Amino acid sequence: MNIMRHAMRPKKDVVVEARLTSMIGFLQRMVLAPPTNRERFHAIFVSVQKQYLGDASLGYGEAASLTLKMRELFSRALSAGASGL
Repeated sequence: MNIMRHAMRPKKDVVVEARLTSMIGFLQRMVLAPPTNRERFHAIFVSVQKQYLGDASLGYGEAASLTLKMRELFSRALSAGASGL
């Protein structure tokens, strides 16, 4: 029975691929959401193990430019305990 449980578990690569696909879909919905004629910056905060910790929309702009406050970006990352963006 132990052999059957081991064989039925999803492989690590499959789980990682599913998480990556899910995150790409999430980002596409965020970036391509209306209005599409404005620039936007969306950050995703991750742990050392690259696990999702949170996200935030931090910058908006016109069609050709964007204003982003780096202090706010790093403050949010530190508050989330993130080691990566």
